[in-house]
Amino acid sequence: MATAWLAVLFLAATPAPTDEEAVVRALKEYHAAFEAGDPARVLEILGPTYFIGDERSAGGKDRLKAHFFKVGETLRDWPKNFLASSAPYRNSTVVSSVSVRGDSAVVMARETGSNKFRNWKDEETAWMLGRTEGRWRIVGQIIVDIQLPK
Repeated sequence: MATAWLAVLFLAATPAPTDEEAVVRALKEYHAAFEAGDPARVLEILGPTYFIGDERSAGGKDRLKAHFFKVGETLRDWPKNFLASSAPYRNSTVVSSVSVRGDSAVVMARETGSNKFRNWKDEETAWMLGRTEGRWRIVGQIIVDIQLPK
């Protein structure tokens, strides 16, 4: 019985994570799910739609480009298909800033990692998240100067 009371006291004394902490945790969970090869877990972290684009810091009329937009069945199939074609996946993330406003958030991060087709080092990524059903979910990302194979 004392153990149960200690658990209750611990949970009561443990502060709820801030929105900023919860947003960063969602981002790290996304990468961990891919590293574990768990497409179902990836889907739990994604929102109802998902967009990826890339930005060229050199500017010009082609500065910002779309990579893909997923929704419905294409979104449900994407993590499984990505892992089947691109695993193993590895990524480390260093968060440089977090902005939360209501149910929206942006995380700026530097990422280093690899998959079957490419390696990246200190790649800057802007992650967009939205809070739905009380949970932070990733809805998009823009990769700055994506490091593609030559």
